[in-house]
Amino acid sequence: MTFQSFQELLPEIAENETRSITILQNTPGLPPAGQYLFIELFCTELDCDCRNVMIVVFHVQKEQQVTRLRYCWETKSYYDKIGLDFREDVPGVFGDFGYSSPYNKYFAQAFEEMCYGNAHSKNETEYAKRLKRHYQQFREQLKKNQRDSDEAAEQMIPQPYSPCTCASGKKFKFCCKPIFYCIVEAMCAAEDGLHEEALEWISKAEKIVGNTAEVLCRKAVIYSFTDRQRYAEYLQECLKVNPQHPRAHYLQGIDSNKKGDYESAIASYLRAIHYYPSTDHYHLNETYNNLANVYYQIGEHPKAVAAWKMALEYSPTDKMAQFNLQKFGASI
Repeated sequence: MTFQSFQELLPEIAENETRSITILQNTPGLPPAGQYLFIELFCTELDCDCRNVMIVVFHVQKEQQVTRLRYCWETKSYYDKIGLDFREDVPGVFGDFGYSSPYNKYFAQAFEEMCYGNAHSKNETEYAKRLKRHYQQFREQLKKNQRDSDEAAEQMIPQPYSPCTCASGKKFKFCCKPIFYCIVEAMCAAEDGLHEEALEWISKAEKIVGNTAEVLCRKAVIYSFTDRQRYAEYLQECLKVNPQHPRAHYLQGIDSNKKGDYESAIASYLRAIHYYPSTDHYHLNETYNNLANVYYQIGEHPKAVAAWKMALEYSPTDKMAQFNLQKFGASI
């Protein structure tokens, strides 16, 4: 069971509805003076309906976690039915499993009063009802994010008879489709630091289609994590085979941006945009976002806004583009 903070998923609601307490002075036997946030975390497993909240008590001034608590609002029979044994009197409030703190009792009592008003009552306060509402809002947002993620994943896979994303001029089915799985596995392995595994996957791709521009570009990506010289060599080799390979120009844009050569970065991103097929929404969204970021860095905000709008056209659920446009007060 994995947990994520409510604040991370729904920051605007959390900013207004996260509870805190303040201890005004240091007193022997009590927690140190300061403000303590009661940060809510919920289960991220979509097929799990565990109906409880983990509370991390966080000392703001010291920037450290003090203790962890749980609030479970269902009956023991409900939790038994879904295979959870909290080993406590539920519904109720208690310290989280395996977490020891000298202030567990103090904060558990404070949290119990927040949820029930007093330790002898099981009548939920408005705060307890809010926690239950946050649980539902969190799950709804998780489901929405999953749908958006699935849509984004679908965008990554070109249609068989669409132009291939490598700009070879061929249809995807007759170009990179036979090696698509190998490429995806190679890129995932490289991101995870599994260099040899990534090379094995790209070697399989090479055996299927030969040393195409796409294969050479992906070799460059793999070596970008371990050997920058070989990365540059493979990238140049890729562009010799296909000077219009959009991913190679995109990577050059990233390199130029890191060096602070913003003019070259913009030129590279614009070349990538020109060469990517119009049907490749995933990579066009990605490239327009990077282009917008460069324009933003050099203070050309109108061009940044225009690029973010283009990114959003190719992926209407792109939250980062939406956020950046809203920051500038641009219409979406």
